[in-house]
Amino acid sequence: MQTRKREDWKAGEKASVVKRQDNLAIEGEFEKRQETKYVKGEKVQMVKHEDNLHTEGDIEVYKKDYALAGERADIIKHHDNLKLEGDFQTKKTEQWKPGTREAMSKPKENLKPEGDFVKRDVQSYVQGEKSQMVRHEDNLKVQEGTIESSRKEFATHGERAEIVQRGYQRRVSSGINARVSSGIERRVQYGKLGSIQRQEYSRKLR
Repeated sequence: MQTRKREDWKAGEKASVVKRQDNLAIEGEFEKRQETKYVKGEKVQMVKHEDNLHTEGDIEVYKKDYALAGERADIIKHHDNLKLEGDFQTKKTEQWKPGTREAMSKPKENLKPEGDFVKRDVQSYVQGEKSQMVRHEDNLKVQEGTIESSRKEFATHGERAEIVQRGYQRRVSSGINARVSSGIERRVQYGKLGSIQRQEYSRKLR
């Protein structure tokens, strides 16, 4: 088996530039863009016109008052003839003491329980006794011979029944087989023929 030869990579060679000689020559200079220089603007002088208006007197200027810490006014107490006499009534604080429990009094009576209380009987578990089997005698006897028992048949692979074709079905199947065999023979003959012979063969079939 031939394998593809691996070609090593190499840098391509650049073709040399060929400049043809001609009689074209540049004359004169190219027009360049004119650069505008920045110049500082001149301020216009202020012109004050003379008039007969003059200010007389002083101008009142608004004085700004700054917020300062306020001064508290002195308390003035007026003299009167009202005086407090006696002491104020205060709430008395009561001391806490634990309460005394009252003694339990049981009244006397003539009721007294006599005898013992009825209790629940505890039943112990006892194993039951199995009764003996009693077979009664009879006059029934098994006759001589063997007893037929049912045989269990397990499912196995079933056998396929033969296909029975009737007269009409045989005709149809034989016709289909004949058509299939004729079609196969035609395909074989058509494959063996050349291109020209195939055209003629197809014309005959039409």
